[in-house]
Amino acid sequence: MANQLVADPPTYTPQFNENSGKFEDNSSFVKRERKFIQYKCSCKSGTLFSGYSQWKNHIKSKTHQEYIVNYEKNNKEVDDLKIEKNDLLAKNGVLENKILNLENKNKTLTDQNEKLNEIKTIVWRRIIQKNHLLNLLNDCDK
Repeated sequence: MANQLVADPPTYTPQFNENSGKFEDNSSFVKRERKFIQYKCSCKSGTLFSGYSQWKNHIKSKTHQEYIVNYEKNNKEVDDLKIEKNDLLAKNGVLENKILNLENKNKTLTDQNEKLNEIKTIVWRRIIQKNHLLNLLNDCDK
């Protein structure tokens, strides 16, 4: 049996209302939609909902209402740090790819320099051989 990766459902987060200055629940669901995504909510461990009606029932619960009221004090900082962590991980991945590319280019240049040095050595040997042959020819002519 092959191992399959199963992603955790996305976490539902309330949206900030600039007019009221508070966090509010905004549905990401469409009423009577058949294909929906399952979300988890941080207000209580293990809370999952999918679909508009489940979301609507969930946000009416006392636990969720208290969660929304205290969201900025308790959870906003953690959520922001998670987002920042994911951004930093993505940037780190990009930088690691750049490092690998530079290392590959450096290796290629090093290989090319080694080949160039080998060619120089061969050319110098040939020049020395040519000079010896010329000296031998000159000695034979005398």
